[in-house]
Amino acid sequence: MIRLRRRRPDIRPLDVAAFADATSVTLTTSLNQILHSTDDGRTIEALLELIGRYPDGWSVPRNGVPIAELRLNFYGAVGQPLGNVGIGRTFLSAHQSGGFRSRTVDGSVREQTLSLLGVRDPDAS
Repeated sequence: MIRLRRRRPDIRPLDVAAFADATSVTLTTSLNQILHSTDDGRTIEALLELIGRYPDGWSVPRNGVPIAELRLNFYGAVGQPLGNVGIGRTFLSAHQSGGFRSRTVDGSVREQTLSLLGVRDPDAS
């Protein structure tokens, strides 16, 4: 008997388009300390392009979604929250459409994100 492998329901692509209406982005720590805010359209577009390179592989790990040390909070018109993307050293996490997911990435994503914002890594010594 051939068993068809079912797609796990917890694996879904990240909907980067849901952030497309962002008019501002705030970088915070996991404790909501604001590190940087921007309303520059080019910077927001570059951040979305960077995150958009990783549309697949998002899931809810068995042990739960890891908590990122840094978080990009996307806001639309009049400060409407659109969701956020956590930036860990080896993972991205996202809160979108009422759910949390994550995926692995290499450390360069964190470096690129901070570089786009002109922010020094708060954990750098």
